[in-house]
Amino acid sequence: MNPTAPRLPSLSTLFWNDSLFKGATRLGVFGIVVALGIRWATQPMPNADPAIDLSFELAMGERVPPIALAISALALLVAVWRYLQVRKVFAQGLSIQGTLAGLQVDAWQTSANVDQSHGRRSTKRYSHYATLRYTVGGTEHTVRQKLPNSAFTFGLREGGPVDLMVLESAPDKPLICAVYLPRR
Repeated sequence: MNPTAPRLPSLSTLFWNDSLFKGATRLGVFGIVVALGIRWATQPMPNADPAIDLSFELAMGERVPPIALAISALALLVAVWRYLQVRKVFAQGLSIQGTLAGLQVDAWQTSANVDQSHGRRSTKRYSHYATLRYTVGGTEHTVRQKLPNSAFTFGLREGGPVDLMVLESAPDKPLICAVYLPRR
Protein backbone atom coordinates (compact mmCIF):
# COMPACT_ATOMS: atom_id res chain seq x y z
CA MET A 1 0.00 0.00 0.00
CA ASN A 2 1.30 3.42 -0.96
CA PRO A 3 1.56 5.61 2.18
CA THR A 4 1.14 8.81 0.14
CA ALA A 5 -2.09 7.66 -1.52
CA PRO A 6 -5.17 9.36 -0.08
CA ARG A 7 -7.51 7.31 2.05
CA LEU A 8 -10.89 6.94 0.39
CA PRO A 9 -14.16 6.04 2.10
CA SER A 10 -15.41 2.51 1.52
CA LEU A 11 -18.71 1.92 -0.26
CA SER A 12 -20.31 0.63 2.95
CA THR A 13 -19.21 3.72 4.88
CA LEU A 14 -20.49 5.92 2.10
CA PHE A 15 -23.81 4.05 2.07
CA TRP A 16 -24.40 4.40 5.80
CA ASN A 17 -23.04 7.93 6.28
CA ASP A 18 -23.97 9.81 3.08
CA SER A 19 -27.72 10.34 2.75
CA LEU A 20 -27.64 11.23 -0.98
CA PHE A 21 -25.64 8.10 -1.90
CA LYS A 22 -27.82 5.91 0.33
CA GLY A 23 -31.11 7.28 -1.00
CA ALA A 24 -30.06 7.05 -4.64
CA THR A 25 -28.76 3.50 -4.18
CA ARG A 26 -31.96 2.40 -2.43
CA LEU A 27 -34.14 3.98 -5.11
CA GLY A 28 -32.08 2.35 -7.86
CA VAL A 29 -32.40 -1.12 -6.34
CA PHE A 30 -36.10 -0.56 -5.56
CA GLY A 31 -36.80 0.39 -9.18
CA ILE A 32 -35.21 -2.83 -10.40
CA VAL A 33 -37.22 -4.89 -7.90
CA VAL A 34 -40.46 -3.15 -8.96
CA ALA A 35 -39.74 -3.71 -12.65
CA LEU A 36 -38.97 -7.40 -12.13
CA GLY A 37 -41.88 -7.90 -9.74
CA ILE A 38 -44.44 -6.30 -12.05
CA ARG A 39 -43.07 -8.22 -15.01
CA TRP A 40 -43.26 -11.49 -13.08
CA ALA A 41 -46.74 -10.77 -11.67
CA THR A 42 -48.24 -9.99 -15.08
CA GLN A 43 -47.03 -13.12 -16.87
CA PRO A 44 -49.95 -15.05 -18.42
CA MET A 45 -51.09 -18.13 -16.55
CA PRO A 46 -51.71 -21.21 -18.69
CA ASN A 47 -54.86 -22.27 -16.82
CA ALA A 48 -56.32 -18.78 -16.16
CA ASP A 49 -60.06 -18.23 -16.55
CA PRO A 50 -60.55 -16.45 -19.91
CA ALA A 51 -63.71 -14.77 -18.62
CA ILE A 52 -61.69 -12.52 -16.27
CA ASP A 53 -60.70 -9.20 -17.83
CA LEU A 54 -56.98 -8.66 -17.23
CA SER A 55 -56.50 -5.77 -19.66
CA PHE A 56 -55.52 -3.30 -16.91
CA GLU A 57 -52.94 -5.67 -15.43
CA LEU A 58 -51.49 -6.44 -18.85
CA ALA A 59 -51.29 -2.73 -19.69
CA MET A 60 -49.51 -2.03 -16.40
CA GLY A 61 -47.20 -4.96 -17.06
CA GLU A 62 -46.12 -3.25 -20.27
CA ARG A 63 -45.89 0.33 -18.96
CA VAL A 64 -44.53 0.11 -15.41
CA PRO A 65 -41.27 -1.86 -15.93
CA PRO A 66 -39.73 0.60 -18.42
CA ILE A 67 -40.65 3.55 -16.20
CA ALA A 68 -39.28 1.82 -13.09
CA LEU A 69 -36.07 0.90 -14.92
CA ALA A 70 -35.64 4.49 -16.18
CA ILE A 71 -36.06 5.87 -12.65
CA SER A 72 -33.70 3.19 -11.36
CA ALA A 73 -31.08 4.10 -13.97
CA LEU A 74 -31.29 7.80 -13.05
CA ALA A 75 -31.01 7.02 -9.35
CA LEU A 76 -28.00 4.78 -9.90
CA LEU A 77 -26.38 7.51 -12.01
CA VAL A 78 -26.86 9.92 -9.09
CA ALA A 79 -25.26 7.35 -6.75
CA VAL A 80 -22.26 6.95 -9.07
CA TRP A 81 -21.97 10.75 -9.42
CA ARG A 82 -22.01 11.16 -5.62
CA TYR A 83 -19.40 8.43 -5.19
CA LEU A 84 -17.15 10.14 -7.73
CA GLN A 85 -17.66 13.53 -6.04
CA VAL A 86 -16.71 12.20 -2.60
CA ARG A 87 -13.77 10.35 -4.11
CA LYS A 88 -12.61 13.53 -5.86
CA VAL A 89 -12.78 15.53 -2.62
CA PHE A 90 -10.66 12.97 -0.77
CA ALA A 91 -8.21 12.48 -3.66
CA GLN A 92 -7.74 16.11 -4.78
CA GLY A 93 -9.09 18.21 -1.92
CA LEU A 94 -7.36 20.20 0.77
CA SER A 95 -7.07 18.75 4.23
CA ILE A 96 -7.89 21.56 6.65
CA GLN A 97 -8.79 21.86 10.28
CA GLY A 98 -11.89 23.70 11.30
CA THR A 99 -13.86 24.21 14.46
CA LEU A 100 -17.14 22.60 15.41
CA ALA A 101 -18.88 25.87 16.26
CA GLY A 102 -22.17 24.33 17.30
CA LEU A 103 -24.25 21.21 17.59
CA GLN A 104 -28.00 21.05 17.32
CA VAL A 105 -30.29 18.09 17.92
CA ASP A 106 -33.86 18.17 16.68
CA ALA A 107 -36.15 15.60 18.27
CA TRP A 108 -39.70 14.64 17.41
CA GLN A 109 -42.18 11.92 18.28
CA THR A 110 -43.49 9.47 15.70
CA SER A 111 -46.25 7.01 16.16
CA ALA A 112 -45.05 3.56 15.26
CA ASN A 113 -48.64 2.30 15.24
CA VAL A 114 -50.76 4.97 13.57
CA ASP A 115 -54.18 3.51 14.36
CA GLN A 116 -53.10 2.61 17.91
CA SER A 117 -54.72 -0.83 17.55
CA HIS A 118 -51.91 -2.56 19.44
CA GLY A 119 -51.39 -0.14 22.27
CA ARG A 120 -49.68 3.21 22.46
CA ARG A 121 -46.18 3.06 21.14
CA SER A 122 -44.36 6.14 20.05
CA THR A 123 -40.81 6.47 18.89
CA LYS A 124 -38.52 9.42 19.37
CA ARG A 125 -36.47 10.40 16.31
CA TYR A 126 -33.44 12.67 16.20
CA SER A 127 -31.68 14.76 13.58
CA HIS A 128 -28.15 15.94 14.35
CA TYR A 129 -26.67 19.10 12.83
CA ALA A 130 -23.14 20.48 13.06
CA THR A 131 -22.11 24.06 12.40
CA LEU A 132 -18.58 24.13 11.01
CA ARG A 133 -16.26 27.14 10.92
CA TYR A 134 -13.13 26.96 8.78
CA THR A 135 -10.89 29.03 6.52
CA VAL A 136 -10.09 28.24 2.87
CA GLY A 137 -7.95 30.54 0.76
CA GLY A 138 -8.03 33.33 3.36
CA THR A 139 -11.85 33.37 3.47
CA GLU A 140 -13.70 32.20 6.56
CA HIS A 141 -16.68 29.93 5.94
CA THR A 142 -19.48 28.82 8.22
CA VAL A 143 -21.52 25.82 7.09
CA ARG A 144 -24.32 23.85 8.75
CA GLN A 145 -24.36 20.12 7.91
CA LYS A 146 -26.63 17.28 8.88
CA LEU A 147 -24.79 14.40 10.53
CA PRO A 148 -25.84 10.79 9.93
CA ASN A 149 -25.60 10.10 13.67
CA SER A 150 -24.73 11.93 16.86
CA ALA A 151 -21.50 13.92 17.00
CA PHE A 152 -20.37 11.68 19.87
CA THR A 153 -20.42 8.70 17.47
CA PHE A 154 -17.75 10.37 15.36
CA GLY A 155 -15.70 11.71 18.27
CA LEU A 156 -16.74 15.34 17.66
CA ARG A 157 -17.14 17.86 20.48
CA GLU A 158 -18.70 21.29 20.35
CA GLY A 159 -15.95 23.91 20.25
CA GLY A 160 -13.37 21.27 19.37
CA PRO A 161 -11.28 20.86 16.25
CA VAL A 162 -12.62 18.95 13.26
CA ASP A 163 -10.65 17.62 10.28
CA LEU A 164 -12.23 18.54 6.96
CA MET A 165 -11.62 17.81 3.30
CA VAL A 166 -12.66 20.50 0.84
CA LEU A 167 -12.13 21.28 -2.82
CA GLU A 168 -10.86 24.77 -3.57
CA SER A 169 -13.48 24.99 -6.34
CA ALA A 170 -16.29 24.23 -3.86
CA PRO A 171 -15.23 25.70 -0.50
CA ASP A 172 -18.78 25.67 0.90
CA LYS A 173 -19.08 21.89 0.64
CA PRO A 174 -16.62 20.37 3.12
CA LEU A 175 -16.66 16.73 4.12
CA ILE A 176 -15.99 15.78 7.73
CA CYS A 177 -13.17 13.23 7.78
CA ALA A 178 -14.48 11.50 10.90
CA VAL A 179 -17.78 10.76 9.13
CA TYR A 180 -16.30 9.40 5.90
CA LEU A 181 -13.07 7.86 7.20
CA PRO A 182 -13.82 5.95 10.41
CA ARG A 183 -10.93 5.17 12.70
CA ARG A 184 -9.37 1.75 12.30
